[in-house]
Amino acid sequence: KEIQEKYKTEPQEKAKQLMALYKTEKINPASSCLPLLLQFPILIALYRVFINGFKPESLDKLYSFVANPGIINPVMLGLNFLDLSQKNYLLAILAAIAQFWQGKMLINKKQPNVAGAKDEGMQAMMNKQMLYMMPVITLVIGFSLPGGLTLYWLITTLLTILQQWLTFRKESNLTVAQTIKS
Repeated sequence: KEIQEKYKTEPQEKAKQLMALYKTEKINPASSCLPLLLQFPILIALYRVFINGFKPESLDKLYSFVANPGIINPVMLGLNFLDLSQKNYLLAILAAIAQFWQGKMLINKKQPNVAGAKDEGMQAMMNKQMLYMMPVITLVIGFSLPGGLTLYWLITTLLTILQQWLTFRKESNLTVAQTIKS
């Protein structure tokens, strides 16, 4: 906050000072990418399984000690509209709605006002664009993927929403406790 206020008219100097602060405090701005990088091999493996894994000719590769297990039923919970090997538009729509909800949670989180900061307006505009673009991208990609991957995407987004809710709740409880103490 102090750096943003001090260098609000000098964006290059502000960036330089922020990077120096990150270095002294040993903060890696790219550290939030690690969970995404860990999920990427899982996503690729799931894609390969749901695209090719349910075909009877590929089942002999499932286990070396089982000659041919016959067929695997890709229908989830016995509900015919939840076939995980086929495109599932319902799951894609639910994933897009969850993506919108997640974005809305972040935007509704009250950001501190910095008087006269030019970056705040640009960031608010980018957040608003992402609020609507990410669900559309999720919907388009979800329409093209097998239902199992879209289900994975939906569950991951719902768990992220839960994590954000718990974090925001914890932060608000800390803020209330600090206000009461002072």
